[in-house]
Amino acid sequence: MDSASTLVNGVEANGCTATISAYNCAAPAGEKINVEFIAKPCTSIGTMDEVTYTQFNYDDATAAHIGVCGPNAAAISTGANMFVNGEAVAVAANNVVNAAAMVNALADPNVTYVKVNAPIAAPGEAFEVAGGDTKKIDFNGNEFNAGSTSSSMNYALEVAGEAEVDNANFTRAGVAALDGGSVVFNSGTINHKPDRTGRYIFCAIGEGSTVTIKDGTFKNDRSKNKYFGAWNGGTIIVEGGNFGGVASNDKVYTANGGKVIIKGGTFNFDPTAWLADGYEAVNSGSTWTVQAE
Repeated sequence: MDSASTLVNGVEANGCTATISAYNCAAPAGEKINVEFIAKPCTSIGTMDEVTYTQFNYDDATAAHIGVCGPNAAAISTGANMFVNGEAVAVAANNVVNAAAMVNALADPNVTYVKVNAPIAAPGEAFEVAGGDTKKIDFNGNEFNAGSTSSSMNYALEVAGEAEVDNANFTRAGVAALDGGSVVFNSGTINHKPDRTGRYIFCAIGEGSTVTIKDGTFKNDRSKNKYFGAWNGGTIIVEGGNFGGVASNDKVYTANGGKVIIKGGTFNFDPTAWLADGYEAVNSGSTWTVQAE
């Protein structure tokens, strides 16, 4: 691998080939990245304040970079600060294994990549991306059981900043872009079971709020819940995906300048009323597939 020095958040670090953070340095499969710097805190080393050598191994099985502090090979805790030539570099939170770690990773403005490595169970709770923050969240297929209950109207993921979602496995509530936030849902599933009616799998609320759906599988659990809701200037753009489950009575809701624009996907309802210009919905039995004319 190229051992030449490159910039990590503007700071030189030997061996790195990425420019995001030391923890996200890329290396060929099976090789190691060696970065010399001071890492603190390295909390699991006990009383040691500083470690002058840290090694990052690329794990083929998980496609993750595993960080260890030397010389005792104790793990760096998620969210710890690392210092290169005296300047802080955030550790990417790509070992989220519970709800508390997820909250911390989303709340840290220095963390831009979040990888979920275990199921997250927090019924009723909303996980938030604040305005001004940008997150790429890879759920890695792990169950995300959050949001709406009989006593909560929260969405599982509520975004006022910017978020990109990969490999989702939502099993309760859906996704909301709020207050000018932007969500790009790339892949995964949402099995919508929010324990109440009048909920949306995707919604965009507020001027400039946008949800873009690239692909995925989405199922409603009851006829009184909806697929899309956009109001007060929010926009939902559907480019792909399979929308099924129990057929909703009111599939789409828009109000006060909200828009739903459909350019692709397969639906268990006729989406013609929301098609973008130049697209058509082709019916086959109980499904409609959207394609360019």
